[in-house]
This record gives sequence, C-alpha cells and structure tokens, in this order.
Amino acid sequence: MPSIAPKPTIEPNWLETIFLAQSVDALWARHRAAEAARETGMTDRGVWSVAIAAAELASNALKFAKGGRVHLYRLDEPRPGLRIVVEDDGPGIENIELALQDGFSEGRFIQQSDTRARVRLRGLGAGLGAVRRLMDTFALENRKEGGVRAVAEKFLSIAL
Repeated sequence: MPSIAPKPTIEPNWLETIFLAQSVDALWARHRAAEAARETGMTDRGVWSVAIAAAELASNALKFAKGGRVHLYRLDEPRPGLRIVVEDDGPGIENIELALQDGFSEGRFIQQSDTRARVRLRGLGAGLGAVRRLMDTFALENRKEGGVRAVAEKFLSIAL
C-alpha cells in the first residue's frame, strides 16, 4: 500500500497526500480520489470524472517526472466539492498551452505516420485536455522551484 503523509496544518480541508513512486501509486490515487468524491456526495458521473482526472495527473507525474505527490482536499466554498493537487519535481512543461491541446505529447503533436507502438509508448496526447473537460476548474503551472503543479476541482451538482 502506498505511503500517506501526515496531515499538514496549513490546509483545513486536507484529506490526504499520496506519494507517487511507482505505477501502483497512480492507481491508489485514482481509488482514493474516487472514494473522496463519493463521500462528498457526487453523482457517479462526478466520481468517475474525478477518478479519471486523478489517474491521468498522477500517471503524468510518474511518466515525466519519475514521481510526485497527489493532495486531496474537500471543498466547502465556493461550492462543495473536491480539489486534486498534483505536484512533481520534474523538468516542467516547456509550453503549457500546447500541452493542453489534444494530440500534443512529449513536446510534439502526434502524427498520422506515428506507429502504433510509438503512440502506445508515448500516449495519444489527450490526457490533459480530458482533465480540463472532465473537471469544473483546471490550472497547470510550472513551479518556481521546478516541476509542475496541476490543480483540478470538481463541484457537486446542485439541482435548481
């Protein structure tokens, strides 16, 4: 089972931190994010959106930075929901705007001429765009101290 950090004192709505060191940690982050979403009262669709986003962000941290941290927070304001923060200490992202475009992976757009093996190894370049579409808010930035910080939030659906 992946290690869980002690609770930080600066975030009152902190739920847990999952350290990413191997692929099973991304699965654990997905599982814990889905459980947290379910506990907040999200619909099945909301739970799956959170689970997919957590898995994608965690696997990117493992793939491009060889690890990182997933922090889960319960949101009360502006609406009830869940915040996922993923931080890594990798090289950062050269062009964030391009990285958010579908079909862009590892510094280049996927080409029709790319072999299936290359696409399978590198990915489709759809993950960050999918996170942006699945979550209600999404921000991606290079950290001053190095690495990347991704913040994604999903709010409870409120019937009017």
